[in-house]
Amino acid sequence: MKKNKIHIILIVVLTIIIGNPIEMIAYSFAVGIETDKNNINAGDTLTLKLNVNVNDVGEEGINVIEAMLEYDEKVFDKIAEEDIENLNNWSINFNSNENEGKCKLLGYVLSEGINENQEICKIKLKSKSNIDISKTTIKLTGITTSNEETLITGEDKSLIVNIGTNEGANKQKKYNWTVLVLIISFIALISIIFIIKRRVGGKHES
Repeated sequence: MKKNKIHIILIVVLTIIIGNPIEMIAYSFAVGIETDKNNINAGDTLTLKLNVNVNDVGEEGINVIEAMLEYDEKVFDKIAEEDIENLNNWSINFNSNENEGKCKLLGYVLSEGINENQEICKIKLKSKSNIDISKTTIKLTGITTSNEETLITGEDKSLIVNIGTNEGANKQKKYNWTVLVLIISFIALISIIFIIKRRVGGKHES
């Protein structure tokens, strides 16, 4: 008898759910990360560009994002305030003191919700002069936003940067120095020969 009552209750609940389906909204949101250089030499500076892609975030739009920028501090200098350039009225606050190689970004725009894709900032990363690895990965993780009603998460993003050692530039410098030494040596040799000839010629005249 008790089991029959439970079955009846379940049937009633299912009937209500089927008759009044719950609207499930799947929002779509992403923050893209691009770089002006995928190949750098030690000492070079590259620029990251962050942009929001609001495929479907509701009618309200968004006006805030949060993310963690991860990079290797053995490769790049620590990010400073002057390394961040705000775009399209976005303001990007950051905190790089949490962990080594991690910079928490909090961006907001003082306007109605954004419903269109747009660039939000540029970030400069200066590579160190002495680097002993050939590539490094820059990541954007923990990406979230809100449309005033729902917390929306985006997929983590990453990009790989290849690192050179400036061997070509060093070889060119060595070549230039070699050519310069040869020219100086040649001029010195001509001068010595000229002096010897003058001395020999002077002895014959006397």
